[in-house]
Amino acid sequence: MQKAAKTIRAQGDGVLAYLKTRVTYGAAEALNGIIQTVKRKVHGCRTAEYFTAVIYLVAPQLLPQPPKQTRSR
Repeated sequence: MQKAAKTIRAQGDGVLAYLKTRVTYGAAEALNGIIQTVKRKVHGCRTAEYFTAVIYLVAPQLLPQPPKQTRSR
């Protein structure tokens, strides 16, 4: 029971923030996982540009998307 209380005390701010905003770090953690996987696969790449290109090749959904056009009347 003491261990649970310590955990709640340590993580309380994060829990309260989630309850207020309903925002999680899931997307950021997923992105980090993709980058770490790419880093393992291309170990020894010589340039940051190459590394970035491989990340976009593995996860094309990360590419910036143009804004959607809306029709105005």
